[in-house]
Amino acid sequence: MYWDEFHREGIIAIGWDYLGDLRQYADIGTIRDKIREERETDENPINDGLACWQFVHDMREGDGVFVIKGQYGILGYGVVTSDYRYEEYRPYPNVRSVRWIKRGDWTLKDRFRAKALTEVTPYEEWLQGLRAIVGISTEDVAIETSAYEVMWPPYDLDSAISDLFLSADRVRELLDLCRRKKNLILQGPPGVGKTFVASRLAYLLIGVKDDTRVERVQFHPSYSYEDFVQGLRPAEGGGFERTDGPFLRFARRAVEDPDHAYVLVIDEINRGNISKILGELLSLIEADKREAMYGVTLAYSRDGELRFHLPPNLFLIGTMNTADRALAFVDYALRRRFAFFDIAPAFSSDRFEEDLRRRGVGDELRKTIVDRMSALNNRIREDKTLGDGFCVGHSYFCQAEGPFDLDWFRQIVRYEIVPLLREYWFDNTSGWESERDQLLGD
Repeated sequence: MYWDEFHREGIIAIGWDYLGDLRQYADIGTIRDKIREERETDENPINDGLACWQFVHDMREGDGVFVIKGQYGILGYGVVTSDYRYEEYRPYPNVRSVRWIKRGDWTLKDRFRAKALTEVTPYEEWLQGLRAIVGISTEDVAIETSAYEVMWPPYDLDSAISDLFLSADRVRELLDLCRRKKNLILQGPPGVGKTFVASRLAYLLIGVKDDTRVERVQFHPSYSYEDFVQGLRPAEGGGFERTDGPFLRFARRAVEDPDHAYVLVIDEINRGNISKILGELLSLIEADKREAMYGVTLAYSRDGELRFHLPPNLFLIGTMNTADRALAFVDYALRRRFAFFDIAPAFSSDRFEEDLRRRGVGDELRKTIVDRMSALNNRIREDKTLGDGFCVGHSYFCQAEGPFDLDWFRQIVRYEIVPLLREYWFDNTSGWESERDQLLGD
């Protein structure tokens, strides 16, 4: 996000770069008409138009401004020190200068839904509590106060294509699958970047790199309904208290914020017992059950509590390692509710080779990596005890730190790839030794 840059430069800024200089619009209606025209939709952008208008015409020098992160976070407080200006070169070109007074990472007790700019002066009682949390003294308080939603970097199809070793068509297919099915599992052998792809797909669904709307968990064999959804936990004063798990907390946030997408990423989803972990919620994750009419009573619900349902703006993305011999069986209930998308090694991809080139890997070493790893994967595919699901992925060579020389390559082979090959050919010592020697060129 741009908060570090804004704090460093002493500014706040909002986007809508296609609107140009906001001073050219005579009224809010004209701004809304232009936004609607650009988006090619009949939906009235009420809040977006109001935020743009207020940023130019209602905000004043001396006004206080809080920086909001998500629905529960506060990052800073400052005082506006300039009129509006338009700086075309910025990703967010509508700018005002700010003298930042406080910076931190505070958590609100109650959810606060803010648009890009929300005037909060009328809510004096709420403001007093907010000032106490942030630690603003009487001298810091300005006449008027706004809640400014921190700007997260936009993330679109071009961003995803540049980040991933997938073609544009494959990325579009991923996005379409997720939007249609709501639930997607990325499956593939070790090292193909399944978790990385899941994170980028999450940003693509959201439209920005906003980690407040992405939740990440990892399943394991002892993971339970009480861990994930809701259960009883020891209380400080003795006894037990009901505690919501990450799934229920995150799902409720999505229910409360229907205008934005929320994505739950579940790593190693097949390592847990899905039926045991989700319990009565297993049916609710289906795309056609995302309405209140399909709500269910939770196992630990109290008398009088409303039935719980999942909203249509919540997406589930799981990752699954196809080389885990202990997890060959996947619950059919899980398969029916998820779409499955294969992620394969990208050694033959031009983007992979370009990534190596960009990081300083020489021509000869690039060819060595591509040729030897491709040959290894061909032999793994042809092995009747292994197959495609056991190929070795490209992410072993996507590490950021160099120097990227032959010693770097040999270390990855000896200490990361060879241990995997020993597991593959655990009953055939000469087999994995032969593969090691061919990789190392010995």
